[in-house]
Amino acid sequence: MERDTQMHMPKKARLIGSDAIQERVGQLAGQINADYAGRDPVLLCVLNGGFLFFADLVRRLTIEHQVDFIRIACYGDSQAPEQPRWVMGPSLELKKRHVLVVDDIVDTGETASFINAGLQLLYPQSIHFVALLSKISRRRRSVLCPYIGFDIADHFVYGYGLDLKGRQRSLRDICYVESE
Repeated sequence: MERDTQMHMPKKARLIGSDAIQERVGQLAGQINADYAGRDPVLLCVLNGGFLFFADLVRRLTIEHQVDFIRIACYGDSQAPEQPRWVMGPSLELKKRHVLVVDDIVDTGETASFINAGLQLLYPQSIHFVALLSKISRRRRSVLCPYIGFDIADHFVYGYGLDLKGRQRSLRDICYVESE
């Protein structure tokens, strides 16, 4: 007897295609190259969701920079957000360094504010956020995020690093769950 190994996935719709994503990543890299020329920033990738965006972004940077990784847990066993907590902090010295935190999405701003507060304790010269996606309509906390790829409506999104029930991160497009 053959078991059905397919997980039931909600109906999906494409929100942003891969060509538009790559074009915007190039534009963001150009802005960062101009703004951080001669500054040698540290780029911190927020794992897990930011890894594809981060990889594409840093490959397009022409300025001197270093990379590092952090991981924040915001979700338990459900899709309902919990209080953020550090799982893995930066390994590089950040004191008196310019820091760019690269994340997949800024939603309510709670996680970004939590990261900012934690990184401030390491005495960087500056901290700015780079986010592929922003849901400004859901923002509850102010976030200094001068580099935003796309402002989006309040959809549950996945693909291009963002997950849907732990899957679908490798999609080239950003999709959203359609209401049934």
